[in-house]
Amino acid sequence: MEIVLDELLKKVDSRYSLVIAASKRTRQLTKEGKAAANKAVVVALKEMMQDKLIIIPGEEKKNA
Repeated sequence: MEIVLDELLKKVDSRYSLVIAASKRTRQLTKEGKAAANKAVVVALKEMMQDKLIIIPGEEKKNA
Protein backbone atom coordinates (compact mmCIF):
# COMPACT_ATOMS: atom_id res chain seq x y z
CA MET A 1 0.00 0.00 0.00
CA GLU A 2 1.26 3.41 -0.95
CA ILE A 3 1.07 6.27 1.55
CA VAL A 4 -0.63 9.28 -0.04
CA LEU A 5 -0.27 12.53 1.89
CA ASP A 6 -3.35 14.13 0.33
CA GLU A 7 -5.49 11.17 1.44
CA LEU A 8 -4.09 11.31 4.97
CA LEU A 9 -4.76 15.04 5.21
CA LYS A 10 -8.45 14.42 4.45
CA LYS A 11 -8.65 12.38 7.66
CA VAL A 12 -7.34 15.11 9.98
CA ASP A 13 -7.88 18.77 10.86
CA SER A 14 -4.33 19.81 10.03
CA ARG A 15 -0.83 18.61 9.23
CA TYR A 16 -0.02 19.14 12.91
CA SER A 17 -2.72 16.63 13.89
CA LEU A 18 -1.34 14.14 11.39
CA VAL A 19 2.20 14.46 12.74
CA ILE A 20 1.12 14.15 16.38
CA ALA A 21 -1.10 11.12 15.69
CA ALA A 22 1.65 9.38 13.70
CA SER A 23 4.16 10.18 16.43
CA LYS A 24 1.96 8.77 19.20
CA ARG A 25 1.26 5.57 17.26
CA THR A 26 4.94 5.21 16.35
CA ARG A 27 5.88 5.39 20.03
CA GLN A 28 3.26 2.75 20.85
CA LEU A 29 4.51 0.38 18.16
CA THR A 30 8.13 0.83 19.21
CA LYS A 31 7.34 0.36 22.90
CA GLU A 32 5.33 -2.80 22.17
CA GLY A 33 8.16 -4.15 20.02
CA LYS A 34 5.83 -4.56 17.04
CA ALA A 35 8.05 -2.56 14.70
CA ALA A 36 11.58 -1.21 14.58
CA ALA A 37 11.74 2.53 15.17
CA ASN A 38 12.54 3.35 11.54
CA LYS A 39 9.66 1.21 10.22
CA ALA A 40 7.14 2.14 12.91
CA VAL A 41 6.40 5.48 11.23
CA VAL A 42 5.51 3.71 7.99
CA VAL A 43 3.33 1.22 9.87
CA ALA A 44 1.53 4.07 11.68
CA LEU A 45 0.87 5.96 8.44
CA LYS A 46 -0.37 2.81 6.70
CA GLU A 47 -2.74 2.16 9.60
CA MET A 48 -4.12 5.67 9.12
CA MET A 49 -4.55 5.08 5.39
CA GLN A 50 -6.47 1.87 6.12
CA ASP A 51 -8.62 3.59 8.79
CA LYS A 52 -7.24 1.27 11.47
CA LEU A 53 -6.14 4.32 13.44
CA ILE A 54 -8.82 6.85 14.25
CA ILE A 55 -7.80 10.44 14.92
CA ILE A 56 -10.04 12.31 17.34
CA PRO A 57 -10.01 16.09 16.79
CA GLY A 58 -8.47 17.93 19.73
CA GLU A 59 -6.75 14.84 21.12
CA GLU A 60 -3.36 15.96 19.80
CA LYS A 61 -3.26 18.59 22.54
CA LYS A 62 -3.40 15.90 25.24
CA ASN A 63 -0.14 14.17 26.14
CA ALA A 64 1.61 15.56 23.07
